[in-house]
Amino acid sequence: MHALKLAFLCIFVLNSCSEGPTFERDNLVDPDNPDYAPSGVTNIKIERIPGKDILKLSWDDVSAMEDYFVIERSTGGSKYNGTEEYTRIKVLPANTVTFNDSLDQFGYQQYQIWGEKDGKAGTINRSGRFFTSYWKNLERRRNVEENERAIRLKDGRVLVFSTTYPAQVFDPENESWTLMDELKFNSKYDFYLHHDPDSNIVAFVMNKDGLELRGINQSLTNWWVIKKIDIPSFSYVEGKLKTIEMRDGKILISSNSSFDKSFIIIYDLESNEYQYHSVINEINNPYFIFQISDSEIILGKKGVSFSFNLVTKSWQQKAGIRYLDGPRQAFEITDDKTLLVSRYTSFIYEKSADKWNEIKWNHSWSGFGGLIRLNDGNILGVEEISGPHGDGNTLIFDVEKEEWNILEENNIIRGPNALTRLENGDIFVIDTDPATFVALFRPVPNSF
Repeated sequence: MHALKLAFLCIFVLNSCSEGPTFERDNLVDPDNPDYAPSGVTNIKIERIPGKDILKLSWDDVSAMEDYFVIERSTGGSKYNGTEEYTRIKVLPANTVTFNDSLDQFGYQQYQIWGEKDGKAGTINRSGRFFTSYWKNLERRRNVEENERAIRLKDGRVLVFSTTYPAQVFDPENESWTLMDELKFNSKYDFYLHHDPDSNIVAFVMNKDGLELRGINQSLTNWWVIKKIDIPSFSYVEGKLKTIEMRDGKILISSNSSFDKSFIIIYDLESNEYQYHSVINEINNPYFIFQISDSEIILGKKGVSFSFNLVTKSWQQKAGIRYLDGPRQAFEITDDKTLLVSRYTSFIYEKSADKWNEIKWNHSWSGFGGLIRLNDGNILGVEEISGPHGDGNTLIFDVEKEEWNILEENNIIRGPNALTRLENGDIFVIDTDPATFVALFRPVPNSF
């Protein structure tokens, strides 16, 4: 009986295995199988090599018998202007477990790696995303308010002013604040900070009686009036000014809004002399003003602009811009071209052709809150956020390519802001409305 059961079991097993083991169908991990494909890699890591714009990839090789590894990369994958498409960048020898790649300055980098055997691809394994990081949040200060301005001192520290609260000094070395109790304006008047030829700090202060230039002593304890600037037929109704530094170091002052009669003033900080010029009615209260040559400036607003020759004192009509919005700021990018940025739009003015070219951005956003030139000549733009939540983006204008690039990492600034370039190239940023956020932007990513 026992022998009969054993015979029956053998017949059953043999019937079940009648087709025999089929590696071609069931065992694709067998290197002898013509359909074999490597099993892949695991534990992909990405780290930046300290002090270099290089990323190091490493992984565990759990594959076997591959002929080579393939690496593909997705770059610039911002949610606004990037893609999820991968591009093959390298084929590596079998058994490789590391690879170095250059750091992308914008967006993020992500990789996928697999092995191949006889042209057949194995399991594709994808890394995490490596984001570029540019921002560092700083500790908030006491007595913050709207309408703050900042300027760099001779020793590298930053002096921060508002219209009513005492000034404060920020030290980038130890990221500390010093409150200057005696140094304040004690007024609601507007003011504009600059350096004189000796790098001392001066302020053009607008009040109900007119405009005056004030200097600050080296101990940072008080202001004194250097010169009162006479403005004919002056009428002040919460008037705003625009001040820019000219090529020769003089300060160009322009009435910006709420004046009965628009004017421009060229102020020489070395001699403390100035020239006053009335602005023609066609561009009363101009939206923008910038210099296009040593002797010529351009003023304008929506639909119309004029040049003013500082030598001949003559006006000449120029091409106009069809629309502008919000604050305007201009940057010379070549001898012939000037970038003009408003809240939601930007244009390049070509002097030789007398024409405006709009520079498109390929995303939606809340508008510029502040702009500044970086040490490399490119332009940093910080987005203003209209509410307490949302994405505050950071953009870089590439002056050579004449295009905006959005950084994937959001900034932490909410409103219009004051930007100051530090000695090491970092940008010190104050959120001025409301004045609650303070941060550093570093053009070298992932270096904080």
